[in-house]
Amino acid sequence: DEEYTSQPFDYEYDQVPLPTLEQPETEAFSIPAYYRDSSETDTETFTEASTTETIPEKFSYENDEDKQKGPYVLEVSVRTGRKFGDALTGYMTYDIHTQTTLPQFKENHFVSQRRYKDFIWLRDQLSTNNPGVLIPTLPEKNIADRFHVDFVEYRRRELERFLCRAAAHPILRTSPLLHSFLEASDLELIQAKSLANTNTPSLTNQIASYFSVKLATKIVPPVETDEWFEQKRQSLTILENRLTGLASTLHAIAVRTYEEGELYSFVSCKMEALAGIETFDEDLRTAYTRLATALAPTQIPRVFTEMGKCLKVSFEEDVRDQLRMIESIRNLLQYRSERQAAYQDAVGVWRGKRERYEKIKNKESTFIPESLETEIQRIELNIEVELNTFDEISKQCREEIEAFEASKSQEVVHALLMYAQQTYHHQIRGLEIWKSVLTNLPPTE
Repeated sequence: DEEYTSQPFDYEYDQVPLPTLEQPETEAFSIPAYYRDSSETDTETFTEASTTETIPEKFSYENDEDKQKGPYVLEVSVRTGRKFGDALTGYMTYDIHTQTTLPQFKENHFVSQRRYKDFIWLRDQLSTNNPGVLIPTLPEKNIADRFHVDFVEYRRRELERFLCRAAAHPILRTSPLLHSFLEASDLELIQAKSLANTNTPSLTNQIASYFSVKLATKIVPPVETDEWFEQKRQSLTILENRLTGLASTLHAIAVRTYEEGELYSFVSCKMEALAGIETFDEDLRTAYTRLATALAPTQIPRVFTEMGKCLKVSFEEDVRDQLRMIESIRNLLQYRSERQAAYQDAVGVWRGKRERYEKIKNKESTFIPESLETEIQRIELNIEVELNTFDEISKQCREEIEAFEASKSQEVVHALLMYAQQTYHHQIRGLEIWKSVLTNLPPTE
């Protein structure tokens, strides 16, 4: 690396293959806007960038039936596109590259451009049309920094994570909504949105249904009959609390790492100034100069910059993704509770009707209305339907959660491994710089 001019150590573990990080395009050192308060936002805007990252193998999906027919592949990558408009009304588009052998698509490789609001539409439609399925989450909005290079790249990574999870899911990957999102032209996507909105209940009906279900579950909460789901709710609460604390700590460490690098660059300036005024002692002047060179923005401060970036990308973002997915799992469990409440409510209604029927039947002189018998039969059929629905949803929810936990375990281990390797890599680069300083300082008596 030209910026790290010192010679590497002759250590045995220098031969271990380590991943390299791309160097920032500019030499200026500053704390990324992602870590700043919104009131301190950098006015610099992002116009265009690209990435050559590839999709990890863990995102590809292939089932037993596919193996018999041949490998069906659906791989998606998101690359930053272009900015349109000004700072107030502007927006970013993202280039979505798709490679597939699925017969549902017209082409094997194609590129489409989508806005963030298109991703929101896809997520909402997948959630509405696939009840009981764990829908991937999207990154949060950020109005102030939405054009800053750091936030644009962060959003790109998270949008790619969202699409890769959808493409790897055995149900979502076959959804016509996902296919339209990936392959449709701008006009075709507008038509698909219009058609989807036509089939979607009106906002008034959605609100009425939402509050009716919430009110029913609040007044008569469902009685949990499966210990597995009860334990899962409790473990999610504990996990969320611990991950929240971890995310806050990692964020604080990343900010402090960036700030420490910035302080070292200030020290470099002071050392350089001292070397400029030192005219009597050549050895002292040389020492100042050597240390100022080591602490220049492209040396030790750059190491801290990359360590902070590594912590954020490889560790903190993964933890925050887990927190978002916990909320998605809670929504899944809430939907199951609503179906359970519907079943238990139907049983309660049946019991009331049945008690009335038995009371009338015990009075021999009383005529039993035919409508009551018909209504009891209708309720019994409804109970059977609700029970089957609840059992199917419970089975699907459990499969969804277990599948996610298995894949998430691999992702977390992979993230920790990458973080450890990259941190080791940056620490070695820092040691090389300090070694150069030590070997070039004047000897002392």
